[in-house]
Amino acid sequence: MNTDLLVPVRLRALVVNDRVRDRDTFLRWTPDYHLLGVHRSPEPSPYAGVDTGFPEDPRHHGVYLHWELPSALRRATTPGGEVTLPPAPNRWLVVRHAYSADGEYATAAWVVESDFLDKRAGTSPYLRPGRGHVTPTRIGRHTEASRWREPAADRPTFLTATGPGTLEFAAFQPHCQDVFSLHDPLVQLPRHFDRLGYQVIGWHAAAGDDPLADPGVREALGGSLGWQTDGTPPEGTRTVYTGRVHNVLPQYDPSGEVRPDPTVAVADSARSALTALTEHKAAADPSLALVPALFDQLQCDTLARADEPDNAHHLGEALHGAGFGTGSASYAWHAVPPGTTEEAPDPEDERRARAVEAALNAAQHAYDRADRELAGLRRRLYGMWRLQGLPVLPRGYHHRQLTQELDPARAGSLAARVRAERGTVDRLRSAVPDGDTPGQLTAAVDAYAREHDLPTGWSLKRVTLAPFQRALDPAVVLEGAGSLPVADDTALRCRFGAEAVTAVRYDGLDGELTADRPDLACNTLDLGADERTAMPGSTRALLREAFLLDPNSTVVDSRRTHGRPDRATATALRERAPRATPSAGTAPVFGDAPWHQPWHPLQLLWEVEYHPLPRTQWTFDGTRHTCPEPRPEAARTYTGRTLLHDHLSRNLADRLRQYAPDDPELGPRCEALADKVDGGDVLSTSLAGLRDMLVGQDPTQGVPPLGAPAELVELIGDAYRTSPVPGPLPVPFKGWQDSGFQQLRAGQFRFLRLTLVDSFGRSLDVFTPAGTGGASGFRHPVIAGELRPQHVPEALGTGAEHVVQLPPRLPQAARLSLDLLDASSRGDWATHSAEGDPIAGWIIPDLVDGSLTVHAPDGTALGLMRWTYRIGSAAREAVWTPLPGAAPGDLGALAAAFPHLHRLVTWLQGAGTNSPLPSVMDVLESSLVDILPSAGAASAALAGRPLALVRCDLRLDLDGPPVTDPGWRHIFDHDPPRPEFTDHHWPVRLGERLRVGDGLVGYFADGAADVLRTVVRPDDGSHPGIAAVGDGTHLTVTAGTSHRLTLLVDPHAPVHATTGLLPTATLEIPHRFTDGPLSRMRTVLRTGPLLTPATGTAPRAAAPLLPRGTVALPVRTVDEQTWMWAERARDGSWAHFTTSSASTAPRWDDKAPVLRSGLLTSHRPLPQSDATASE
Repeated sequence: MNTDLLVPVRLRALVVNDRVRDRDTFLRWTPDYHLLGVHRSPEPSPYAGVDTGFPEDPRHHGVYLHWELPSALRRATTPGGEVTLPPAPNRWLVVRHAYSADGEYATAAWVVESDFLDKRAGTSPYLRPGRGHVTPTRIGRHTEASRWREPAADRPTFLTATGPGTLEFAAFQPHCQDVFSLHDPLVQLPRHFDRLGYQVIGWHAAAGDDPLADPGVREALGGSLGWQTDGTPPEGTRTVYTGRVHNVLPQYDPSGEVRPDPTVAVADSARSALTALTEHKAAADPSLALVPALFDQLQCDTLARADEPDNAHHLGEALHGAGFGTGSASYAWHAVPPGTTEEAPDPEDERRARAVEAALNAAQHAYDRADRELAGLRRRLYGMWRLQGLPVLPRGYHHRQLTQELDPARAGSLAARVRAERGTVDRLRSAVPDGDTPGQLTAAVDAYAREHDLPTGWSLKRVTLAPFQRALDPAVVLEGAGSLPVADDTALRCRFGAEAVTAVRYDGLDGELTADRPDLACNTLDLGADERTAMPGSTRALLREAFLLDPNSTVVDSRRTHGRPDRATATALRERAPRATPSAGTAPVFGDAPWHQPWHPLQLLWEVEYHPLPRTQWTFDGTRHTCPEPRPEAARTYTGRTLLHDHLSRNLADRLRQYAPDDPELGPRCEALADKVDGGDVLSTSLAGLRDMLVGQDPTQGVPPLGAPAELVELIGDAYRTSPVPGPLPVPFKGWQDSGFQQLRAGQFRFLRLTLVDSFGRSLDVFTPAGTGGASGFRHPVIAGELRPQHVPEALGTGAEHVVQLPPRLPQAARLSLDLLDASSRGDWATHSAEGDPIAGWIIPDLVDGSLTVHAPDGTALGLMRWTYRIGSAAREAVWTPLPGAAPGDLGALAAAFPHLHRLVTWLQGAGTNSPLPSVMDVLESSLVDILPSAGAASAALAGRPLALVRCDLRLDLDGPPVTDPGWRHIFDHDPPRPEFTDHHWPVRLGERLRVGDGLVGYFADGAADVLRTVVRPDDGSHPGIAAVGDGTHLTVTAGTSHRLTLLVDPHAPVHATTGLLPTATLEIPHRFTDGPLSRMRTVLRTGPLLTPATGTAPRAAAPLLPRGTVALPVRTVDEQTWMWAERARDGSWAHFTTSSASTAPRWDDKAPVLRSGLLTSHRPLPQSDATASE
């Protein structure tokens, strides 16, 4: 019994004849690896370097076969941190089954040696394997099977799905001919054979390359490769890859084909482009009116929270953030207390742990910063190496100068600077725990904790900080491109060789059809002397299976049983195309559908005309940047080529299926909608590389520094993703030419050309120069709202429907940061100091009384700020009243102990009657309504909600050094000129009006400490020291600079910062800074005048905390707290009383009641011994 594991592959066949060449257009190109010798990419520029002779030369007629490797062989792994792909099958038997109308049957076969290398005899351009070497060659050949001999049995192959390192190698047929493709010119096939079937059978020449050689893979086949079988393959099982296609028409007439007519949508993200498409369709179909909103919610994962009050904010942030990708990562560390006890950590242990945490955070910050600086230097070093390969340099420049800069042994060279910076990074890295794998990281963290005496039970946890964000290139989504849905093969049903089909029945035909006749061409086909030694044992069975499953076999069988059929009978059999049902064996999962001329869009070629819009023409409305009156600069043209994929519709379908899988009513509806989405004709990609091109970087020329010295390769690392474009050479008497460097990605563009190219190189023009502008503009993209221009100047010569407007984005990844500062220092980060605390103080507004209770950072009550009359004054003013036992009590001492809190108190006092306190109370009353109540709401119902005064640092950080002009004039600059964009001022709007999940009430900027900016707009006539945040234009940031702010916030809600330039940033106050003060905080109520029963014990001045005497008051118990009464004694000092609940029963008392005014304060219950002593 044959145990070969039969893995199905998809096989496509393209017919090229005179009719096809006359109707279709082709854009086929191959790489030129000789260009690597001059440090250039082997890929030609888009729309350039195509094979112009292909549509004209009859030698290109025939059938082009292209087979698709299973996804398991296209999926990379990263063992040890290195990206690795599994070996690809390197032997393929290709068999042609030819049928005539009268039942003749003939076969032909070739063997494709996929890893054959020879500069002259090979077929497809390739790069000879060998790390660090640049040796162009050619790969692949095919030989007639009867003459083929295995040349290299058991020699491991170098071949993978990416070939020499290009993603599209195996996917684009012109790149992999005679590797994963074969051209059958049909020159020796008689013309009357008008129906063809093709079959491919692949295997690994070396047993060690076979994935089943690994016992772990073989025993967990479904989990490791996604190959599903009815049993575990036995040891020694061989993997055989097989695919087929039938009913190929060599005389195919394409006149009946319907050309795709795709609709194109452009947005800042693929999800927004898909929504724009559905909105476009909904405009003509009212039944789809709700679909765009549904798609937005599903794609942003906010549908489950659709009924929450902040859903619109969450959705808007998610859609805006989808237009950005992440840059380099940075980290912070938290010391986590033992989790096995409910008791508070030991204070000394916590102090030691926080000291370790602070030191580690400081070290981590230094390392992250240095690593980003190193990355910038490495990019410059790669650019220098790239320019060294150019054959022509500007006058006065010499290759010798470039070589010197690339010499790390030469003092002052760029390479030497990179080496020195790398040494600094290595030193800083050694000061923080790190590891390439989770296990290594855990071991390093444990070792660090031991070395730095972290208290027992405590642990260190590394968290990723908010990442740097880079603007993504505009997304393009095409609907109706003619890309038929293809079933996912990540879970692939496989068979064993013994399960090959040996007999079939056809619908409407009597009897069973077998391939046992020895005279059948599939049995007589000569496969050469190595058929039994080199080819899989299931080969001949698979040939018979392909014959049986081809409907044309019925005509062959009819000729055998009834003699040569007449034309009418043969035609009837063919047109009926009966369906085969295996009566012995199992049919493969691919190849059952009859052939059609393939159209499998793979790449999108584009050309755009771009007009920059300078920074000064943009305005910020608090959410986004607009350009109401654009005055564009001179146009620049950019081209690109990107791969297409169908992930967008697949991901949306998956979200639909996961939304309500257990809901008996909603689940089936979601499943039905998911099937519809999954089967849709939707492809997505982006104008990849446009952002890089705007700053003089060419992503298509980013090639590894092959052939460079080993140390230089190591110094460059992976900094070769893009290559600098220094621009044109200087012109005599005109000086340096403009390199084209753009300070920002901000402008308007229109498509000049947009072309789809399929896996065989067939092309379809979607936009052409004749159809994208002016009066002839009959096609235009659907543009998402965020990218629709507010106005299109006449200079562009086209309508607004053709123009895409790109709002301002920085030319490199950046991060808007809100970092907590230590309120007691001059600017240290709170997380970098052992005793760091960002809380500068607390206030609790009493909206009934119109007063503010002021608390120290640790929660201790300090005083009351009231709007009241002073004795002898005719007008009210803000009066500061120290609370009983407060330390410090007077304002002078408060300034020394808590300077930021003191500034708030003195600001609230104002000058006499000119105090902002009444306006502040009005703002607080309006603000707190819109903030979701925080913990401790019961106490807040009595005396207001605690608001924290928090110190923070607002920064706009760049991910590494600023990108600079790569023009020729700056090539040898030690420090290139600082780009203009680093001096641009960008507005920042803090807080979010009507967002219950935003905790900001207002803030003071250190540069304008006399103005409180509030999220709620103050009423007309409010104090001039209070102003609205508004659109945020009063607070601006520039790259690399910071603003010190004092925030007034609800401690349990985040603060949001919006720029429109980057995703919304948030600041949350860790609970370790707030839980302690809130737990110690007293509620203070100014109460009276109040009639109370007389007591038998008179108060005494300057009483201790719990004096003798009790006051009966109508008080309630809140959060297990006790209440104290304090009132002024005659000498001005505070007298203190315990309280008891006053009786509500009427009674006669000979003592007159006492009229009291004072303070009612809460205390937690004291230990019993202390309570007894106070009696």
